[in-house]
Amino acid sequence: NVVAGRIANRFGLGGINCTVDAACAASLAAMRTAIAELLDGRADTMITGGVYTENSIFIYMCFSKVGALSPTGRISTFSDQANGTLLGEGISMLALRRLDDAERDGNRIYAVIKGLGSSSDGRSKSIYAPRAEGQRVALDRAYTDADCSPASVELFEAHATGTAVGDRTELTA
Repeated sequence: NVVAGRIANRFGLGGINCTVDAACAASLAAMRTAIAELLDGRADTMITGGVYTENSIFIYMCFSKVGALSPTGRISTFSDQANGTLLGEGISMLALRRLDDAERDGNRIYAVIKGLGSSSDGRSKSIYAPRAEGQRVALDRAYTDADCSPASVELFEAHATGTAVGDRTELTA
C-alpha cells in the first residue's frame, strides 16, 4: 500500500491512492475503482494498472502443490493439451479520463471502456475451481453496464490459464 502513496506523493497527485489485491482480477478491480472515481466526479484523470513481479520460490511451490503449473513448460490455452499455466511478470499502467473531457482537451484516445463487470464465483469445491455461473454473472454485468447485447461483441479477452478446468469454465460462461 505504501507504493501507491509514494507515487501519488512524488507526482503530486491528489486523488485516492491504494493498492488492490484480487488475485488474477487485481488490475480489473483497480480499473473499476478508477472508473468509479471518474464517474463520481472525484477526479479528472486516474492512473491505474496492474503489477505482478512475485515469482519467488514460494509462489512456484504454491502453484505446483495445487497442480496449476504446466509440467511440460508449455501453455496450451483452450486446447485439449492444456495441462497448466506458466508464471510471468508484468507491469501495465493506464491513464483514464471521461470521454467528453478527453475529446474536449484533444487527448489521444486509444480505447473507450463502455462497461465493466465483475463478480465472485461464490462457494465451490476449492478456490482453484472456478464456476461458470459466477463468471457468467460478471459477463452479464458488463453487458448491462455497457448497454449492449452479447451478440454485438466482436472480441473477448480471456483469463486463459491453460488449465483444463479454468479454460473449460471460461468457454462455458
